[in-house]
Amino acid sequence: DWTGPDDLTIKINELREITDWEKPIYVKVGATRTYYDVKLAVHAGADVVVVDGMQGGTAATQEVFIEHVGIPTLAAVPQAVQALQELDVHRKVQLIVSGGIRSGADVAKALALGADAVAIGTAALIALGDNHPRYAAEYEKLGSAAGFY
Repeated sequence: DWTGPDDLTIKINELREITDWEKPIYVKVGATRTYYDVKLAVHAGADVVVVDGMQGGTAATQEVFIEHVGIPTLAAVPQAVQALQELDVHRKVQLIVSGGIRSGADVAKALALGADAVAIGTAALIALGDNHPRYAAEYEKLGSAAGFY
């Protein structure tokens, strides 16, 4: 719902008013212009920046974007950390990394590179068995199929 830095600032202020300044505001950015987008989110007033690497699992876009656009998740972390450090807000504005976190080793690497936390989605859903064929009928009702989360 925003097209530039000014719009993002306005949107964050609207969210703050709606929540009586009680809820943290997260801004999620795709890992493409990571360094600049993190700085933009911080300047706009975000409490948390979520950097989503190109290895996420939803496949909710065209194949050309899935396969050829974006920065791998762990490679985006140092760029985000550098932006936060230059603004002197590293560890004050939280950095959450998502997209393609598939193992404990990925979590450890992201944290070692400077992330405050990681978000997991697809790996947890698969571990819970959400793509099991026994759910096929339920997914069919939703117009989807098992494995599409």
